[in-house]
Order: sequence, then C-alpha cells, then structure tokens
Amino acid sequence: PRLRERVGTATGATDLTNALFHRTMLAINMGAYAEAERFAEEGFALAQSRFGEKDPVRVASSVALVQAYRHTRKFDLALVAGERLYREATAVYGLAAPNQRMNEARNGYARALADTGEVSRGIAMLESSLADTRALLGPKNRDVGFTRQNIAAYRVDVGELQLAHADMAEALEILGSFL
Repeated sequence: PRLRERVGTATGATDLTNALFHRTMLAINMGAYAEAERFAEEGFALAQSRFGEKDPVRVASSVALVQAYRHTRKFDLALVAGERLYREATAVYGLAAPNQRMNEARNGYARALADTGEVSRGIAMLESSLADTRALLGPKNRDVGFTRQNIAAYRVDVGELQLAHADMAEALEILGSFL
C-alpha cells in the first residue's frame, strides 16, 4: 500500500513524517523553498497530531519547519517554531551530551533569533552549537565550516569585524578543503 494509506498505523505515521522531513530538506537544497514549506508544514501537522512533545519524530519535523520558514523568509514564524523546537528537543535529548538532532534544534533556534534582531543571543547559541558540532563530527567537518560562516555573517551585522574575519578565515579553510 501507498505510504499515505498506512498513516493509520504508528509505523506509517513515522514513515510518512520522516519522508516529509527528507523531502523538505531536498526541496531546500534544490532552492524550491515554497515547496519545502508545504512539505514541512504537512510533516509538522502530522507529527503534532500523532506524536507527543517528547518524541524524536516530532522534533525532526520541527527542524524541517524552522528551516523552511527561514528559507521562505518568514522569520517571525521561524522564531516561534524555533523556540518550540528548542524546548521540545531539550525535553527529548537534554543538554548534557552532544546530540546531532539537539544540535540542529539549537542551530535553527539560534539563527531564527539572529534573523529577528536578537543577534548577540543567536551568536552565543551558534557558538554552543559549533562546539557540539566539532565534538560530534570532528573539527574539520563541513558543518563546522558552515556554522562558522553563519557566525561570521551575524558578527558583521553587529559590527564585530575582527571576530567575523577570524570566523570567516576558519570557515574558508575548512570549506576550501571540500572544493
């Protein structure tokens, strides 16, 4: 049976929510942001209706929703979704040990904060996310470079040019090795 026909089962709901997560990320990577938003909203609605607040599937759907809203430049919606995501991810994973999904939640919320004017708070959260990314994936992973690049851009916004320069130099060193 088709995936949507199996949504009545827990496995079917999980499978469809996960498929919508991956479809959202693919659409974002392809630059199809409106499509990504539709998939993310559908996945989040399904996750909200089928899973409790302390469910990893629901957290993943929220990660996709925050990213989609940021890419469609709906920053206020991204902030609301990001705060909820961070709260729910903390309830599921805690803050003690690095966890990839928790790190995605922190990163999404941090960027939503920075995008809506709370730049210093966003930078501080991104720095925390960066430390966990290094611990999880290694110091020269592409995600480390991308996070450092994001921090540099936000530092420019608040006039921290010397720090932004150092951040960008590290980002270029890491990301340049992947070219």
